[in-house]
Amino acid sequence: MEKTINKKAKEKQPFIYNFARVVCVPLFRILYRCEFNNKFNIPLEGGYIVACNHQSYTDPVLLSMGQKRLINFIAKEELFRNRFFSALIRSLGAIPIHRGGTGDETAINSAEQVLSDGKLLGIFPEGKRSLNGELLKMRAGAVMLAYQSDVPIVPACITAKGGKTKMFHKVRISFGDPVTPAQLGVTTGSGKELRAATKLLAQKIAELREKDRF
Repeated sequence: MEKTINKKAKEKQPFIYNFARVVCVPLFRILYRCEFNNKFNIPLEGGYIVACNHQSYTDPVLLSMGQKRLINFIAKEELFRNRFFSALIRSLGAIPIHRGGTGDETAINSAEQVLSDGKLLGIFPEGKRSLNGELLKMRAGAVMLAYQSDVPIVPACITAKGGKTKMFHKVRISFGDPVTPAQLGVTTGSGKELRAATKLLAQKIAELREKDRF
């Protein structure tokens, strides 16, 4: 049973985000039969990375539905090519990154600034959507940013009935306990440490997945 937290987040959310919540949350609750587990594992204050599997374009909305805090997602650069849509998702905190973007300094700097400001950063470590809903190999970007910014990671997993998120089907969104880079074994930031830590993070997400399978 989830504990009740009375403390309110101090972050002031953009008007467009609050408006989107009013419109989208009731709609998505109708379209998707969502179940949230341990949603209070994301603290109401401070910089954290939310690292989740990726299987649908609806993932950012589903993750955000369980939170009052705005999650600033790193998203592929292609989504920003339409001027209107780019303006919309930027206003919701989205950060564009080029594919294979470990060398995208602009995106990395923007992500580090989000964390430095004590905000939430959302990352899909797989780097792309899974076509069959199964977990893909994860990249080291989330762990690297956590180490460089000295912030914890909250593992998360979206598990849909039948493997893929579909309207009017059940979907479970679960959050694990926050874990620090040191707890993942990262103390020097070496490539070897980052790879090993990424495997541990992937394991934590996979464990959430196994608990939530229908």
